[in-house]
Amino acid sequence: MKNQRTIGTIADPVASNRQCSFSQQVLTSGFLGLALLITGCAGYRVAERHDAYENVRVDELSGNKVSRGVFDRRTLWLNARREVRKDLSRDYYLITELTPSADFTPQSTGETLVLLIDGVRHGYATTNTLAAFKGRSGIITSVYKVPGETLVKIANAQDLRVRIKGVSGVLDEQAPPSVMENFRKWLVEKFTPDQAAPTQAHNPTQHAQ
Repeated sequence: MKNQRTIGTIADPVASNRQCSFSQQVLTSGFLGLALLITGCAGYRVAERHDAYENVRVDELSGNKVSRGVFDRRTLWLNARREVRKDLSRDYYLITELTPSADFTPQSTGETLVLLIDGVRHGYATTNTLAAFKGRSGIITSVYKVPGETLVKIANAQDLRVRIKGVSGVLDEQAPPSVMENFRKWLVEKFTPDQAAPTQAHNPTQHAQ
C-alpha cells in the first residue's frame, strides 16, 4: 500500500500531525461506489458509548468486511473494540463476524483466530468483554482480547491474512487494503489523548490511547 500513513505505537497513534487526510484513495472516483461495495468500505462504522453498569467507555469499529466479493457464499468481518475504565486502564479486542454456512462451523475452544500480519503469525483464543456485547442476529460472532499493539500492526500492515479455525477445517481470507485503511482511520480519529486528573502532569505522547 503506497503513501499510507504509518501509525506509531498504541501509546501515541496520533502524534502531532493528526490532521493527516485520508481523502487520497488508490481507487479513482469513477469506480469508487462499486469499489466500496466490493471491498467493504461502504459498511465501515465507528461508535462510542458508555456502559453505566460497568462504568466503561466503549469505542467500536464495525462493518469492516474482509471477504471481497459481493456474491460471497460466506462473508467475514474483522472488527475492533476498545474499553476504557475510569482509571484510564483499557482493554483491546478483535471481533470476527461470520455468516453461517452448512459446511463450516467455527471452533469454540483454543486458538481459533490466526492473523498473518506482514508474514508474522499472531494467534488468539476467544474471550469475553467487560462491558456488555451483543452480536448481530443470524451472525456468528467471536471476541478476542489482544494487545493494543496488534491494532497498530494491522493498521500499518501491507499484507493481512485471516484464518478462522473450524471444527473440521479452516477458513482463510486475505484482507483487502480497505480493512487496514479502516483500522488506520479509526486509530487516528478516535484514539486521542485522554484528559488526566488535574493533579497529574499530562504527557500526550504517553497517554494517547
